[in-house]
Amino acid sequence: GKHLDYTNNEDRTETYCSSAGNCIQVDFDAFQLEGADDLYIYDGTSTADYLIGIYNGSTVPNGGVTIKSTTGCLTFRFDSDGSVIYSGWEAPLSCDVCPTCSDGIRNGHELGVDCGGPTCTPCPGSTCGTAQTVSGLPYVANNITTNGYADDYDDTDACGSIYMNGDDYVLTYTPPFDTCIDILMSNTNTTWGGLFLLDGCPDAGGTTCVAEVEGGSDPTITGASLTSGTTYYIVISTYPSPQTVDFDLTIRGCLHPPPCGVNDDAHDDCDMATYINNLNGYCGNTSSSYTSGDIPSVFCGTIENNSWLVFTADSTAAVINAFVSNCSSGSGIQIEIYETSDCNTFTSVSNCWNPANEENGTITATGLTPGNDYYIMIDGNSGDVCDYTIGASVGVSVPLGITSFAGFRAKCVDDGVRLSWSAKSSDSQGSIVLERKLKGGEFQNLYTMNQSKGQSQHRFTDLYLDSDVLYRLKLIDKYGRFSYSDVVSVPCKSNYGSVEFFPNPVRNQLHVRGVSSNLYKFRCLDLHGRELSVPLQGNSDHLILDLSKLENGVYFIEVQTENRIYREKVILNH
Repeated sequence: GKHLDYTNNEDRTETYCSSAGNCIQVDFDAFQLEGADDLYIYDGTSTADYLIGIYNGSTVPNGGVTIKSTTGCLTFRFDSDGSVIYSGWEAPLSCDVCPTCSDGIRNGHELGVDCGGPTCTPCPGSTCGTAQTVSGLPYVANNITTNGYADDYDDTDACGSIYMNGDDYVLTYTPPFDTCIDILMSNTNTTWGGLFLLDGCPDAGGTTCVAEVEGGSDPTITGASLTSGTTYYIVISTYPSPQTVDFDLTIRGCLHPPPCGVNDDAHDDCDMATYINNLNGYCGNTSSSYTSGDIPSVFCGTIENNSWLVFTADSTAAVINAFVSNCSSGSGIQIEIYETSDCNTFTSVSNCWNPANEENGTITATGLTPGNDYYIMIDGNSGDVCDYTIGASVGVSVPLGITSFAGFRAKCVDDGVRLSWSAKSSDSQGSIVLERKLKGGEFQNLYTMNQSKGQSQHRFTDLYLDSDVLYRLKLIDKYGRFSYSDVVSVPCKSNYGSVEFFPNPVRNQLHVRGVSSNLYKFRCLDLHGRELSVPLQGNSDHLILDLSKLENGVYFIEVQTENRIYREKVILNH
């Protein structure tokens, strides 16, 4: 500490508790331990309680953020080896209000906001019963981890795979119609991950393993056929060790290769790479006539017959989809995108896509500089000769049938939010989807219209009034390719007039007065946007909602009349 160094061969345990009925917390002002000397901090009265962390070296515990107990006590255990001592730490203790599982904050060892950890209810994704719901496609979620979840399913369940023996993250999707989907993991931190698609919970009798991918870089399932009304489960796990995996996830409708354009062949040499102005619809072949020249030092496999394309980025990220067919040996192709100024020193800007079989996939490049050139290396895995088509959805020029749009605006009006825009199309087979995103949710389809050939004007009024609503347009051409407009928002405030929601916070019954219409619809939503069943009585002058069966937490109450949506954030605390 400040006055003395610690000594060799210490092994001390001390517990500190609040005597005022609240929770103790610690802030580290200084910290210096030898790498082999460790400080353990537990949330509770003993070392048998939840381990918050193990700390050594010179990095301040918890990144300098206050460490709070949830039980009222913190237990510290320190042990040092037989050589090398340092000053230790300075860490004042204080007390604060104890965190809860319904305060709307991610506290201590909660896995999410008010969920997970040793005291709160499981977070969505823990098991089939609490699976994360995929409400629509495309579904994109980043920075997911199975760390903190449990190993609920394993190789004794459907799929019978040892790659399900790690901690599991579970999603569920019920398609509204027969469809085909792709499931893409990216930015994974291990090659021991497993990705599974099942038509029921893994441990339920009669469940069929629809598709599975074991190990490799960024497991991907493509072309999975789903049946309308069937509830499917997607499980991400590992073959331990490691026990956990970090990843990004995209679930989308199956992509179809765009029609081939007229293009030159990819070149054998990087410094003569074929420049492609429009990657969307580029078709090529990993011919055996290509040699293994210009081999980047950064690559996830061996190179036998690589060839090169170059494109100019028009945004900070580029996403290309590779459609592979007619492989001579079934090993498929491998692709990576590089930045280079001399075709000698290469810096990777994308994932290394190498599925080791004939399948489609996605290559995502990030950190790009618009206007700069980037090089795509395409190689036959183990020298395989395959046909391929590239479809570019982000970051490169994509010629949509809808060639332009302008004037996308949102304006507050008496009856809601008025959105307007104009669009110009080169054919009559495109469509425009107006999407809306509520606070804490995802973009969802609000209105779809067919696009006519030529110039057209559009207007739509959204009855929803709130300051945290975002809108965007999704422009889709006849091949299913799409792009998005800029996101717009407007600071409209709900003007409830005489409408009241009380009391708030609420214990059991919530009262709503002053709707002043007999034509209304009612919804109760949780923080994930899931609609909950809640008993309702009374009339439009005085509605009474029985929330006694719900767990403590934050909910949203919506009442929709013929010309307005009223929405209130409610804190439930029995």
